[in-house]
Amino acid sequence: MSDSADDLLRAAKACAKSGNHEESISLYRQYVELRPRDPFGWSCLAYQLLALRDGDGAIAALREALRLKPDYASAHALYGFALERKGEVSAAIAEYRAAIEADLVNVHAFENLARLHLGRGELKEAERVAREGRRSWPEALEMRRALADILVKRKRWREASAEYEAIAAKCPDDHDVLVRLGWVRERAGDFQAARTNYERALALRPEAPETLVSLSGILRRLGKLDEAEAAARHAISLSPGYVTARVRLASLLCRHWRSSRVEGYLQAARSEIEEAMALAPDADAVLLTWANIEWYAGNWERSLELLEQGARRRPELACYHGAIILRSLRQGMFGRAWKARREFLRVPSGDRDWNFPWAGLQADAPRASAGESSSGLDSAAEIPDGDANAPGGPG
Repeated sequence: MSDSADDLLRAAKACAKSGNHEESISLYRQYVELRPRDPFGWSCLAYQLLALRDGDGAIAALREALRLKPDYASAHALYGFALERKGEVSAAIAEYRAAIEADLVNVHAFENLARLHLGRGELKEAERVAREGRRSWPEALEMRRALADILVKRKRWREASAEYEAIAAKCPDDHDVLVRLGWVRERAGDFQAARTNYERALALRPEAPETLVSLSGILRRLGKLDEAEAAARHAISLSPGYVTARVRLASLLCRHWRSSRVEGYLQAARSEIEEAMALAPDADAVLLTWANIEWYAGNWERSLELLEQGARRRPELACYHGAIILRSLRQGMFGRAWKARREFLRVPSGDRDWNFPWAGLQADAPRASAGESSSGLDSAAEIPDGDANAPGGPG
């Protein structure tokens, strides 16, 4: 019986590593029938069930693992993850805390608990947990990533930059880390360093249109307009339907026109924004950019009409009302400005995010396809490791 169980474990682990979760689950079920008092087997079964989004099955397996071994920290962390996915947040927090109490260096419990608090907007508690986790596991990049993301949410850009810089030093060939570091440095005002990070990321993945658009934006800030335009055009050539790239290019062409008064630039800017509007007719960033182009072209009434169109459609966006106020005042249209001011004041002060339309537009950016699965499975990075040394665990 022992040899048979060991053979099942080896086969289950091989299937898990190859991504054959269905077969791995079948083999683990056979294993726990042979060794029903092995909590590791139940935990590994739960891990595979979670990979196929069978939360109820995973919870049942984890309860059995914890019945057999109540202080099993990794099972508590995995149980917390399964409960969190089901929306049972209070129970998930309790399980993560149980995992931490059982094992003060359980990085998955710290990370998931910190991110749970982050998702709930409990930023101080999220940061407290992340820092405690980093002290308990100083070499774990997962904790640095979690802390960096929390610091970003708190808009403490330089502290976040230091965390991402430490991650990048350990992962110099990670395109996504370099992009994130560039993005944080840009917000910290360190534009030249941000440019360096974006360029390093592009050296690793030259055909990433979203990174090209980020580079285009920082080049614009640095006054490198020709290079910024070239980067935006390259992004469009790689992904013609990438709305953000077209909005960026339209804005750059308008700026070229403002400095040169060459009519071709204005025509090209309008052409790009029309393409963007056709691709994303409801995108606020497109409408706002169009309004800006018309304003700088001297079509002030048309610009105000576009802004008012957006304000009627999205009265909760302060940026429309604010732009109407300023531009109406410049034209001496005080009644129009007063009306827009009333609408502006109806927007809660905490929701007056001027960059929201552009941040929202980033959602249409193409995703990297390498390594992505269309099966809907969770990645190993998303599901806490049941036990690094458990037979058949994620390895």
